[in-house]
Formats: sequence, structure tokens, C-alpha cells
Amino acid sequence: MNEKSDAAVCRHIFCAILCLLVIFPYSLDPDSATAAEVNPMNNITIRDLSGHNTKLIDDYQGHPRLIIGGRPSCGNTASAVRTVLGLASSPLYKNVQFFILDIDGDKAAFQQAYGTSGSTNVTFASTNDPTYNTWFWSVYRRMNQASDQSIMLPFTVAMDTQGSVVSVTAGPQNLEFLM
Repeated sequence: MNEKSDAAVCRHIFCAILCLLVIFPYSLDPDSATAAEVNPMNNITIRDLSGHNTKLIDDYQGHPRLIIGGRPSCGNTASAVRTVLGLASSPLYKNVQFFILDIDGDKAAFQQAYGTSGSTNVTFASTNDPTYNTWFWSVYRRMNQASDQSIMLPFTVAMDTQGSVVSVTAGPQNLEFLM
């Protein structure tokens, strides 16, 4: 095989694995909290890289939200960021508000890795503390009854237009299926 066909095969395998990850391992357990019950710290302040603050729930009513939590050194997070930037430029996702949040609390490294999107519906945010990491773990534990286990990045939280959590996943995902 040549390099192009090898890359195509790898992409197809990767997409198939992502689809399986979305459907099976992180589905909501019927005995765990319902999506409507998951609202720990739900109206957190999102501070973008230029220092502008918004509220995750109050300021984005009427917009579905996809929140990605990762770190600058994570290849899966970088891949998710590229996907989000592509989706954000599509007319199909013009009403979706995307957030890329730094879970390490290292604003300088995060800003160097990702900069800004140049898109009005993509917000890159970082703080110099664990605010976003704490929020993601709170939501993840509540939806998946997870203990303090190690999980694969990125964290992904999908919210509906009213700000209710509808999906929580960890690891690479097909982001189009979450919206």
C-alpha cells in the first residue's frame, strides 16, 4: 500500500473506533443520575484567553454547547480542537457554542498551544487554577459514577439549548455525533 491508502485505512479504523466509544462505554447508566440532575457548578465562569468572562449557562441560552476539556500536551485534545474548528466553520453548526477548556490551569502553555480560534462560536479558556478540571470531574462522576480513576482525554460535555447536560464522555470522540 502507498502512504495515501495507509492513511485512509487508518482514518476509517479511527472513525469506527470513535463511533464505538460514543455508543458503548460511556452511555448513561439507568441507575445513575439523569442528565437533568447533573448540574454541579453548571454556571461556571468561562474566562477566555483575552480575559473576557461569560457564564456557561446564562450567557448561552438557546445555543447547544459542546465543551472540550484537555491539555496542551495531549494529542487527542489537539485532534478534537482541529475537529471543533472545522465544525465551527460549517453552516450546520453555526448555532453551536464550542468551548475548549484547559484542565491543567496553565494558561501560558494552553495559549501557546492553541491561541485563539478567530471564530465567534469557539472559545478557548484557561485559568491559572484547577477550576475547569474540577468542573469536568464533577460532571463526569455524576453522569458515569466514576471514582478517581485515570481516564483518557479529552473530556467532552454536550449541553442542550437550555444548558442541561445530555452527554459526558472521555477520550477521542466523533464530535459530530454528540451534537
